[in-house]
Amino acid sequence: MPSVEFAEKVVASYRPSYIPNAVFIGGTSGIGRAMLEALAKQTQGRVNLWIVGRNQTVAEEIIASIPSPSPPEPEGSMATPCFTREFVACDVSLLCNIQTMTQELLRQTGGKINILVITSGKAMLSRVETADGLDLQMMLRYYSRFKMIEDLVPALENAHALGQDARVMTVLAAGIGLKVPIDDLDLKKWYNYLKVHMITGVYNDIMIKVQSERHPNLTFIHVFPGMVDTPANRVNLFTRAVAILSWYWMKQVEPIAQSFLYPLLSSEDFKRGGYWISQSAEKLTLAANITDEVAKKVWDHSVKRTTLRQETIE
Repeated sequence: MPSVEFAEKVVASYRPSYIPNAVFIGGTSGIGRAMLEALAKQTQGRVNLWIVGRNQTVAEEIIASIPSPSPPEPEGSMATPCFTREFVACDVSLLCNIQTMTQELLRQTGGKINILVITSGKAMLSRVETADGLDLQMMLRYYSRFKMIEDLVPALENAHALGQDARVMTVLAAGIGLKVPIDDLDLKKWYNYLKVHMITGVYNDIMIKVQSERHPNLTFIHVFPGMVDTPANRVNLFTRAVAILSWYWMKQVEPIAQSFLYPLLSSEDFKRGGYWISQSAEKLTLAANITDEVAKKVWDHSVKRTTLRQETIE
C-alpha cells in the first residue's frame, strides 16, 4: 500500500504532454463528481471533460465551477487551446439509451478517450425489471457498465495508439469474492438487496479480468470505496438507516476521490492490465473462485443480456 504522501506526490506530478479526454458517467453526484472536480483542479482545467447523467442543472453548475486554464506560452505561438466541457444526458437504465449515448461520445471525443470513470448506481429493495427485462439495480451496477465499456473501448485503444494513457475505472465493490451463482446469473431465483450488491461487485471483478485480457495494452480498474457519505445513502428509508448505523465507519467523499486519482493517474504502478483496489488504493487479489471457466460463463451471459434486439434498434 502506498503512503498517503507518495500517492499525493504521484497525483500532483500528473502533467501529460497532451490534453486528456476524460468521461465521467454518473459524474453529477457522489464519488464521480468528487473525482471529476479533483481531476479538474489537479490539471488546472487543462482537460476535456464529458459528464454523463440525468441532471443537466447540476452538470452545468459543475462545468461553471471548473477553473479556466491560463493559456500556455509556446515559442512562436499565440494560439490558445480550446477545452471541451460537455454534458451528455442519458438514463443508463435502458440499453438503447446507452447505445445512443456511447455513439454520441465517440463522435464528440473524436474517437479518443484517455480516462473513463463509471460510478452510476441506485439502491433498490426489491426486483424491478426494465423494458429490456433486466433488474434495474443489476442494470445500473453491472450490465450498463459492461455495455458502456464495450462500446467505448475502441476510443481507449485509439488513445493508446497515440502513445497516451488509456484507463477505465469502475467504482463499486472490488474483491468481495462471493461464489458466482452459475445457474442463476440474473438472480431471478433468489433476489435480495445484499446479494445484488455483492454479486454485482463480483461481476465487475470478472469484467475487469476479461477486458484486461482482451485489451492488454489498456488499464482496467475496479475500486471498492467502502462506506462513503454520498447522496446515494439517502435515496430511501433503508439506505438512510444503514447510513445512520454505519456513521462511525463512514468516510467523506473528497479524500476517497483523491485516493482513487492515484491509480487513475499513476504513470507506472497501474500502467497496463487489470487491477482491483481497496479504498486506500491498496491492490487486492482476485478471488480464487473466479476461474477462467466461471469468467467465460459470466462474460457470455453479459454479452447476451446487453445485446440490443433488432426491433429495439429499429
